Amino acid sequence: MKKKVVIIILISLVSLGGFFLMMSNNKKRYLDEYSNKIKGDIELLSKLVNKHQIKRHGVAKIQANYKGAHGENYPAHFQYNYELSDKLYFENEEYNFIEIHESFLNIIKYLSNLNRIDTSKYANLKVNFSALKLTYDVSYINEILGSNFKSVKVCIKMKGLIKKIDYIEIYVDDLIFNIKDGDIKVNYKGNDINIRLSNNAYYFNVADNLKMNVFTNNNYLFSIVLNNKVYTVELKDDGASIIFNNESAIYNSVKIDLDYEDITLNKNKIDSNFSDNPLIRYLSEADLTVLK
Repeated sequence: MKKKVVIIILISLVSLGGFFLMMSNNKKRYLDEYSNKIKGDIELLSKLVNKHQIKRHGVAKIQANYKGAHGENYPAHFQYNYELSDKLYFENEEYNFIEIHESFLNIIKYLSNLNRIDTSKYANLKVNFSALKLTYDVSYINEILGSNFKSVKVCIKMKGLIKKIDYIEIYVDDLIFNIKDGDIKVNYKGNDINIRLSNNAYYFNVADNLKMNVFTNNNYLFSIVLNNKVYTVELKDDGASIIFNNESAIYNSVKIDLDYEDITLNKNKIDSNFSDNPLIRYLSEADLTVLK
């Protein structure tokens, strides 16, 4: 009986050693496969972010459809110069603004620069019989993205007797990315974010509060459902159109057309009555909660 136990232990050790040796001998092939998988997803995300960028200055033409007593539309038209910087500013003779969450602006910045990262420039590599674990020099990542992350690690998880990549997990501070078969799952502080990528369409689901399809054949068309309310965004080279299709405040709907122009706002006098701007008034009573 003791001999059988010893033999089983020896066989197990030899098997583990064989797996480890195979992983070590083939690590270049696994790393190349990992780089190719990541590169493909990065190229698709970069295509989405970089083709039609929202320009930071221009003219905003707003059509606000006021609610009538019986639900009918009473359209009114407004025009403002706008600036997207630390806030979204609107100016006619006076100016006002909408607060923009810094994380939203950061995400756009990170995605714009993501394709500049060389995934082969890891600082450390560890191999075991079921995974390759990479650690990146966070200063290299931060320099490219313009971020201030504290830690970036990658786990390439293997499966099968003849090892092949099952999935990839990327840990960026408290963000966890799981990448498998064209799907990206992100966990951020208990919020689940699912992303599906293809050449002509993208799908996003954020905590089941935000569901978005993005179609990219010609102009980029975003079909958005946020907290059961419908929004539409179209991005073009020279501008954008945004439609808020649901009732909010005193409006049935609001449409904004952005024309990109090199305009500088004066910001001499702030408008004390923010609700004079229909977009600000509309959004002040809309539920825009995305994350828990």
